[in-house]
Amino acid sequence: MFKNKKFKKILACILTLTLLIPISNISYGASPTIERISGKDRFETCINISNTIYNGSRDVVLVNGYEFPDGITGGVLASTLSGPLLLTHKDKLTPSIENEIKRLSPQNIYILGGKASVSENIEKTLKQKYNTIRLGGSNRYDTAKLVAEKIISICGTTNTIGIANGTNFADALSSTALLSRNEIPLLLTKAETTPDETASFIKNNPQLNEALIFGGNSSVSIKQGEDLSKNLNITRYRGENRFKTSYDIAHSSFAYSETVILVSGNEFPDALASAPLATKRFAPILLASTNNIDKSVMSYISKAKRIIFVGGEKSLSSDLYDDIVQYNNSTIHKVLKVEDNNTLLINYFGKEEKLRLIGAEFPSFFSKDKELEQRLKAESKKYLEDLVLNQNITLKMDILQRDQNGNLLGYVFLDEQNNKMVNQDMIASGHLQAVPMSPNTKYSKLFLDAENEAKEKN
Repeated sequence: MFKNKKFKKILACILTLTLLIPISNISYGASPTIERISGKDRFETCINISNTIYNGSRDVVLVNGYEFPDGITGGVLASTLSGPLLLTHKDKLTPSIENEIKRLSPQNIYILGGKASVSENIEKTLKQKYNTIRLGGSNRYDTAKLVAEKIISICGTTNTIGIANGTNFADALSSTALLSRNEIPLLLTKAETTPDETASFIKNNPQLNEALIFGGNSSVSIKQGEDLSKNLNITRYRGENRFKTSYDIAHSSFAYSETVILVSGNEFPDALASAPLATKRFAPILLASTNNIDKSVMSYISKAKRIIFVGGEKSLSSDLYDDIVQYNNSTIHKVLKVEDNNTLLINYFGKEEKLRLIGAEFPSFFSKDKELEQRLKAESKKYLEDLVLNQNITLKMDILQRDQNGNLLGYVFLDEQNNKMVNQDMIASGHLQAVPMSPNTKYSKLFLDAENEAKEKN
């Protein structure tokens, strides 16, 4: 394009101008705010969660911190009571848990599980100062039933019940946010058969018309689902693994949440105590491993404004912070349409969004030769279409991530490993001009060098 002398002359007149986009009233994109709630062990972590959301509480739920079934069902109860869920050893209360109970000054303490889960000695100690209510059945399924009945007695009634495998905590961990928010009791089942306790609860509550099943067919069998569907509408949340199941729950039930809670999917204690936190923050609970976040989970949490890590470094490494920031600033999307010579229409997290190329603009000038201007614009648009249309691109962002009109601003890569950037290509080929866009100046020198290279070639 620089071969046209008229165009070169006009362009030369404006090369000294710098385009500064006004930054008032423009939203600055940023990575989510990340915070951590943790302690030296599971007991201190649950205390710190309690401290975060409660100055005091009329009710406290106490469960064995080394057994998951009672805690899974207890999360909903704690949220329904607007109180914390605290963890204990089987035979003794840690001094820190005793102090937290004292700080909360509750009237009632609900002990979940039989005496094999939380000992009679603990109950006797607590009875000296507090009204204690034990919900402990003959087994985990019976305890879940008793907890469900208690939740209904508090709420009045429920039309929906949650169902999860009682021998594997994975799928149930992330269910508690959804269930707690809606005060839906959780019943436990076996992989292939429905325990009598669970079946009797459903039979004795004819108002039930919906069941939420958490986990795939290996967790709750197809036959169980079919049996339940005879009397209830069934919604099943599942994924290829526990992490994707947590995404399915969040994506389906929390269309958008400014806050998300991230917990270890390999251990259960931190997730147990997080149910009241999730309810207070109106947030889903998503799972990660110590050093890795599943892509589906990452795609969800990257849109949040605030991410709360629950658990220490051994549960969720600080390296995950960097992974989130990096993902937020480098994502893959498909180009649906080329709007003009520096604007694309892309699929951005399932939504159509316009994207402008940072630092690469068609020269803005008043020319009497409008025909020439339109022809040059058409040529540059065609060149851009040949580069990116229907291609998957890697999008990187800078400080300012949207312009005044709400369009995305980004650096577009077709082949990031070979550093093939579309912004640079459009300038080096002579189709666009290098125009610094403060504060997005990360590649300004690269773009100016590309422009000089283009002028030398032509």
